Amino acid sequence: MDAIAQIQGVQDIITSKLPINSLSIIGKTSSKWEVPAKEISIVKVQEEILAFNERVSTWVSFQPFTSKFMRLCWATRTTRSDEGWWLFTGKMDGHRTPSLLLDFIRKNKIGGVKQFKELKKQFLEQVELEKWLLVDPRRKHHKIPEDHPINVIHQQGVIVFDHRIQMEESKQEILTLLQFLFPERIENAGKKLADFTHSAKPYTMVKNLRKILHCIPHAKIRTLLD
Repeated sequence: MDAIAQIQGVQDIITSKLPINSLSIIGKTSSKWEVPAKEISIVKVQEEILAFNERVSTWVSFQPFTSKFMRLCWATRTTRSDEGWWLFTGKMDGHRTPSLLLDFIRKNKIGGVKQFKELKKQFLEQVELEKWLLVDPRRKHHKIPEDHPINVIHQQGVIVFDHRIQMEESKQEILTLLQFLFPERIENAGKKLADFTHSAKPYTMVKNLRKILHCIPHAKIRTLLD
């Protein structure tokens, strides 16, 4: 890597193309790579913080959307006014997506990327099963209209999972960059790190991140969320 570092312009190209998790790795390979890796990390951490703030704002505006899903999920489990109500009793016919999505929205807001991706995987697997059940010729039922709750849940439910996963990924990337750039300050942040990592409510996430940034000796980063 030291030999490559001597080629003019190559370091800037390489560091600009690297994923965030790799910047700290290459920055620690030698002193020749530390400076360019940190220079691009300063830029990327500011971009990530702003992107995270934007995602949180979107999640807040997203609340009526998730509330709509909660109403749809409850409708599929409680109403018998629709001719197709029997499709959504869960235990009888295997339609579990309303419960999976409802549980995620109501109970599983605290967790990491790995946990949320596993929940998304379970949801998508169940969607495929239920789609097959809906067209199973052995079942005598009326065709379900496009705007029926079960179809809406199948088509758009994954958006809820994806957005929450993006927010958790942003948390990890921001902390990875800050730990590389300011290891001592981040280590001294102590409880602030845990508060930010485990925060689930949108405004709490931003508030806890702001507390961490106030520990950073870099004016543009420190005041980015003020």
